[in-house]
Amino acid sequence: MISDDAPAFDAEIEMAMGVYGRDRPSDLTLAAWWMALERWPLAAVQRALQGHIRECKYAPTPADITERLEGSDGRPAAAEAWALALPAHDEARTVVWTPEMAAAFALARPLLQARDPVGARQAFVAAYERAVGEARSAQQAARWEVSLGHDPEQRQMALDAARSRGWLPAKVVRWLAPATPLQPAQALSQAPADPAPGMLLLRRALASARRQQAQAAAEQAAIKATLREEQAAARAEQRARLAALDKPSPGENTVGDTQDTK
Repeated sequence: MISDDAPAFDAEIEMAMGVYGRDRPSDLTLAAWWMALERWPLAAVQRALQGHIRECKYAPTPADITERLEGSDGRPAAAEAWALALPAHDEARTVVWTPEMAAAFALARPLLQARDPVGARQAFVAAYERAVGEARSAQQAARWEVSLGHDPEQRQMALDAARSRGWLPAKVVRWLAPATPLQPAQALSQAPADPAPGMLLLRRALASARRQQAQAAAEQAAIKATLREEQAAARAEQRARLAALDKPSPGENTVGDTQDTK
């Protein structure tokens, strides 16, 4: 809110208190309300107050309205965010998530790879709630991004679900999931040069897909190199064992020694 919103804001607080039979708040109390809610637009504060009046029997406090405002900024709660982010562990799956979810999952991924799902979830929740708190303190709006998987059918389902929930514009969904699947470079080359609403999101998604492909290729190369090293070590060990079998043990008599003894 800006200073010009102060009269309307004071009137909203007075109205809300009047509904519950309370006296007009003092100027100091109104100043405390203002400091607690100043970072949100006046319209959002008005909606939160009206929602409280509809649903609650008791007069609101700044903490009540803050909780409503934070819960309505479009960011999912930690439990839902974990469920939405978890498919990102499978490179075939397409995931639509916020930057806070992506950053938290990056911390949880090593624990998932180590087969510790409980620790992964705990790490995700802690990191996600911290990131969301920082974003809200900075008054950053929720932003939805796409991490493209290589399964076209599943990609279509994920993007349609995101569009139905209002996370992605229909134009972005059409470009990311065309009737004939495109490679990221092809889709980017066919995208309009003018960054219209939603196109920046599209370009970020395509860039993310290229990074994922490069990462997957690097991981496959590392796995192949490890396998080659393990195979070479196994062959060397086998040769050493065969050589040890061919070598006579200490004190073992040869055929000639046995005949001389006789």
